[in-house]
Amino acid sequence: MRQNLEVFRGAVSPFLILKIKMDNVLNTIQGWLTPLLGEEYFAIDVQFVMRKPTAKLLIILDGDKGIGIDKCAEVSRALSELIDEADLIPNAYTLEVSSPGVDRPLTSLRQYTQHINRTLRLTPTEGEELQGKLTAVLPEGIQIEIKQKKSVETHDIPFANIKKAVVIVEF
Repeated sequence: MRQNLEVFRGAVSPFLILKIKMDNVLNTIQGWLTPLLGEEYFAIDVQFVMRKPTAKLLIILDGDKGIGIDKCAEVSRALSELIDEADLIPNAYTLEVSSPGVDRPLTSLRQYTQHINRTLRLTPTEGEELQGKLTAVLPEGIQIEIKQKKSVETHDIPFANIKKAVVIVEF
């Protein structure tokens, strides 16, 4: 295995060792999440940050109909047990499992689907920001309706052209 590692002046780079450890933690956690979440729920983001004195493992979950605090707590308890049994993170760590929150950008096709008929604020990769009602999720992108002064325009926007999409919370 040593021949596969980056060598720095005859020794293995400590940064490379840290990256390999972080990748191992992330891959293992993602493997455990699949059976814990089942079909209805999914992981949006898994981050592992090594800090002294405590590492932080942040997991953002969602579901086709949203996700509640009880499911987040259930996943947190199960992951904590698995991490400790496997001694995956040997030092002290903080585990945070939560829902995405209202201001977190949409990153998954499944998230777009659950927000049909809600208003989105889109930042395209090029051009000006758009705001409109999500009317459809297509295999290659989304469709939004943008109200003009006297009409409504429908726009098909490919996922590749979306830099950021956030649901606008309306009261």
